[in-house]
Amino acid sequence: MELLAKNRSRDARLGLSLFSLLLLAYIWGSTYYQLLDAKNEAIQTAQKDARNYARTIEEHTIRTLQTADQAALFVSEHYLELGLRFDLPAYMKSGIILGDILNQVSIVDQRGDLVLSNLPMKKTSLSDREHIRVHMETDLGQLFVSKPVLGRISQKWSLQMTRRINNANGSFHGVAVVSVDPFYFSRFYEEINLGKHGTVTMFGEDGIVRARRDGKSAEVGQDVSKGVIFRAALANGSGDMRSTSIVDGKERLFSYRKIRNYPLYIAAAIGMEDALVPYQTRESESLRLSLIASLLILAFSAFVLAMVGRLQRSEQHALAANAAKSTLLHDVELQKNELKASSDRLDTIVQNAADAIITTNDRGDIESFNHSAEIIFACSSESLLGRNMQQLTPTLQAGSWQLLEAGVLGVVEGVRQGGQSFPLEITASKVHVLGQDKFILIARDITERKKVERLQQEFVSTVSHELRTPLTAIRGSLGLVAGGVTGVLPPQAAALVKMAYTNTERLTQLINDLLDVQKLESGFLSLTQEACSLPALIIEARDVNQAFAARLAVSIALHNPPPDVFVNVDAGRFQQVMANLLSNACKYSSPGDSVIIETKLLGPDRVRIAVGDNGPGISEEFRDRIFQKFAQQDASDTKAKGGSGLGLSISKAIVNQMGGEIGYHSTIGEGSSFYVDLPIQAG
Repeated sequence: MELLAKNRSRDARLGLSLFSLLLLAYIWGSTYYQLLDAKNEAIQTAQKDARNYARTIEEHTIRTLQTADQAALFVSEHYLELGLRFDLPAYMKSGIILGDILNQVSIVDQRGDLVLSNLPMKKTSLSDREHIRVHMETDLGQLFVSKPVLGRISQKWSLQMTRRINNANGSFHGVAVVSVDPFYFSRFYEEINLGKHGTVTMFGEDGIVRARRDGKSAEVGQDVSKGVIFRAALANGSGDMRSTSIVDGKERLFSYRKIRNYPLYIAAAIGMEDALVPYQTRESESLRLSLIASLLILAFSAFVLAMVGRLQRSEQHALAANAAKSTLLHDVELQKNELKASSDRLDTIVQNAADAIITTNDRGDIESFNHSAEIIFACSSESLLGRNMQQLTPTLQAGSWQLLEAGVLGVVEGVRQGGQSFPLEITASKVHVLGQDKFILIARDITERKKVERLQQEFVSTVSHELRTPLTAIRGSLGLVAGGVTGVLPPQAAALVKMAYTNTERLTQLINDLLDVQKLESGFLSLTQEACSLPALIIEARDVNQAFAARLAVSIALHNPPPDVFVNVDAGRFQQVMANLLSNACKYSSPGDSVIIETKLLGPDRVRIAVGDNGPGISEEFRDRIFQKFAQQDASDTKAKGGSGLGLSISKAIVNQMGGEIGYHSTIGEGSSFYVDLPIQAG
């Protein structure tokens, strides 16, 4: 019966789900194809508009060129008739020559000299200009349209439209020059509604732009000969295409046409963004309607499925209730057995733990302990129970460990029965049991560890001092030999001595780093802090480390003048930190690079000093260990660059002791920047 009900419910849900999916697929499929048709229609309409605009612009351009050509023919005839007596300015003022689109009308004689102009002029040779030279060399028989040029007389950008003036026998007599303002075309283009990203471009067969829609002088004279529009126009004359402009990188629908009787082309374009505006409006409406319909279908399906599920659950509830009773009783018995076993295991672990585990109440009275606590404190179980922790750890400040939720209290003095004291490391955790605060204390006797640490520190200190004495003598002797005290060395011997001297410096630095680490760990590193001028510290750091940088063909520079503030630091240790940061930056920079020191105020009471390089950056897996002792990013790279892995660890300890912070930013392949934040000395 139960199986039959489940099958009926499953079939109903499956049928409803399939019907809903088919209905959703139909709605969205229909929407997709309708939008696809709408998009194509919008593109075709925009392409047609661009084609009509191109025809209109072509006709306007032809009329303008014909006007300029008529002006050139007019002045040519009068110059042949009157020569230099031809009063060109008077004709311009009389309106016989249309001057509203012209910058200048002038005559150039057979030598290429400017002899007549409607503007104030002085005799100027224009024989080097392309639009003059082309007529001096050959008779084109038609109007020549030049590239945009800056007029020597008018000082305006012009399209020079020129015609050859011939004598009666056909010999060269001069050139009639009509200068048309290219922005006259641009202003006309601006009046055409091509949308926000539409363009109009007039260019010649040489690929040089004569005029553009926006009318900026910077757009005049561009070379578009590498563009697909130019190549298509040169090959086909007229046509349409969709392309991305090489001028501004925007996709547009282009229509290009060759201007009749002239070596010029017009390309009108409508931006795809503007062309698709009608489509986007329709797309938004269609998607909104489809989404509403989909939500209604899903809501109805969910409601029906919920009702089917509710019926099924009602049928199953009675059967499940009986089964749950027996299962619950069985589970309770199992959990009871597991709880007892778990309690026994936990008690065994606690009793056999090597560390002392003690629980107390909120007053510090001992309520339970393990066997190790009896051994560590040399107390019997009867004497421990009920005692206060203050009696076992008298140096621990009363109540300090109760304030912690969880944490290491550090090393304190423990007292065994009989009064013997010993070092004790304690970790405290707070728990809440049955409405009361309880504390779990884990104590460890670290007598042997302290002995090992003391022996290690004594060993490092002794070895470092014993190595420094002979190393100083070796370094001094090598310095004298390298300096020529024993005479001039052969080149090979001098190279070996220099190598040995460099390595003694590295050994000395390593010994100093080891001694600093030993002092930091033992707490004996003392600082003499005083108010120091930050600019003086920064400039000293740059100058002192410049020689090291020069050996690596790297320079050290200040990004900006340091702010005139004082910081409370140990000047010598501050220079040690800067030397570590600058030497690391130099070592990981390429020859010819610069290491940059940048300083800036983080607020009224804090300043940041940053050292940046353009090196390979710090790998992700090394970043968590970068300030640890002997941490090295890569063994092979460390061998090539040199270093012991102690500099950053020592620098962090010094900066922290001076009340500052140290950190870094790094990007793989771009470089790293290590920074030190220090408090500003008040007053």
